[in-house]
Amino acid sequence: MSLPVLRGLVASLLLLLVAVPASGQEVTGTFEALDSLLKSGERIYVTDQNGGVVAGTVTTLTATSLELVLNGGYRQQWDQTAVREIRRRDPLLNGIAIGAGVGLGFGLAFGIPLGELIENETGGGAKATLTMAALGVVAGMATGALVDAAAKGPVLFRSGGGRTTIRLQPILSNSAKGLQVGFRF
Repeated sequence: MSLPVLRGLVASLLLLLVAVPASGQEVTGTFEALDSLLKSGERIYVTDQNGGVVAGTVTTLTATSLELVLNGGYRQQWDQTAVREIRRRDPLLNGIAIGAGVGLGFGLAFGIPLGELIENETGGGAKATLTMAALGVVAGMATGALVDAAAKGPVLFRSGGGRTTIRLQPILSNSAKGLQVGFRF
């Protein structure tokens, strides 16, 4: 086995060792159980039963009600039955860190063979390997930040009393006939 192939395999194995198993986020159905997941001063997103979303900072959480300070200092309070869902924003920093790790792996996976090729042809292969690794890290960090910025974040609370919607739409055309079914709960 040639040295570039062996280095590529080692880089791939290192990526596998870095993988972390995913675990589910705890979702509760009561404000009482939410007390252990949510702290005063934390910024959250509340979706009411009508689908309206409000962002604010937690001031008070009891077994039956939640109060937030919204932008501008306005306070708003909900009882548990008025809330469909509560989310916490996914921090950008973890997306950037994960993206940097993945980008480094890709940068090395492509940079090591490229560096060997350049070293054999003209010399200076180490510089090419480091450049590819750095480009991979920067691209991975940017991608991780964009993904986290677009993500809604983990759900902390989901009411059992929310509306369930079933949408049925007929599909009738010369080439197809059928029924499209959509669920929202």
